[in-house]
Amino acid sequence: MDKVKREIRAEHDIEASASLADLGLGSMAMVSLIIEFEEHFDISYEDNEMLFEHFSTIQKITERIMGKLSSQISQN
Repeated sequence: MDKVKREIRAEHDIEASASLADLGLGSMAMVSLIIEFEEHFDISYEDNEMLFEHFSTIQKITERIMGKLSSQISQN
């Protein structure tokens, strides 16, 4: 959350359902965030998953990360 807030230069709390694009997060910054999430959580997204609509809010980002993590756990 802090990384997202820094990217959009938010000085206040962000609602989990707020559109990150409406808050000023551009596509290049979003790609950068996704790469950081992949590295931090040791997950990876396929090209067909890399749609802005999948990562357009904090809530959707959290759901995607949790889905990847739970998938990794069930595979082990």
